[in-house]
Amino acid sequence: DQIRNMSLADAEEIAEEALSYETAEEVSEFLTGNN
Repeated sequence: DQIRNMSLADAEEIAEEALSYETAEEVSEFLTGNN
C-alpha cells in the first residue's frame, strides 16, 4: 500500500537510492523493506 500511494517525488527519491544498489535483488529487498 505504501508504494501504491507514494507520490512521484517519493518514487524519484527511491529510484535515486536504488541506483546505489548493484543488483536487482538488492533493489527488491530495499523496496520490500519499506512496505
